[in-house]
Amino acid sequence: PEVYVKSLVYRKEQTQKPPKVERLPDNLIPIFAPIDDNFAADWSHPSNKETYNDLKEWCRLAKNVWVWYYPNPYGGNQPPLGNIERIANDFRLMKKAGVTGIFAEHDVGVTEGLGFTELQTYLMLKLMQDTEQDAERIVSEFMEAQYGKAAPMMRQYLSELEACRKEMRTFLPWNPSFAMFTGLTPDNLLKWEKDFDKMEEMTAENPETLF
Repeated sequence: PEVYVKSLVYRKEQTQKPPKVERLPDNLIPIFAPIDDNFAADWSHPSNKETYNDLKEWCRLAKNVWVWYYPNPYGGNQPPLGNIERIANDFRLMKKAGVTGIFAEHDVGVTEGLGFTELQTYLMLKLMQDTEQDAERIVSEFMEAQYGKAAPMMRQYLSELEACRKEMRTFLPWNPSFAMFTGLTPDNLLKWEKDFDKMEEMTAENPETLF
């Protein structure tokens, strides 16, 4: 009883479903790893309702529940994906459910600095400190520090990616194909390429911001 035991709660067909018991020992820490989620939606979405219900039940059964969180899907080089609101909403829902710890498997595009992975890192750190912080303010702080004069345009780009994510009707698994990213239309890609050309011009005098 003086030793904590961690046990992975993983995959719907394996151990994600909570056991039919009244209570688990206080020294058992289930680690809830929702890799079977729809990565285009947070836990309030109907496609992920089953997952969130399972998480709440685990929190009812155990004194401590940790979440092994997946910020981004895998599958080759990560295409552009607005995945900031999903993270903020899920962190608040974790807290509401009773989660006491978190580990983020944040390794998709991170070492290459792809997409908004650096913003995700900053946002998750801040929300780990306090889930009730204003996520919009956190994003604005990061954008201004990271992108300088281009911050407003980069913020607009993120908003457009978020809109594309919300419009997705296909369940986005952990290992999606490029075809599933339906926001990558010729019109959007051409617009974003021109936007980035303009942002590079705006930040040309600052090598760090330009990078």
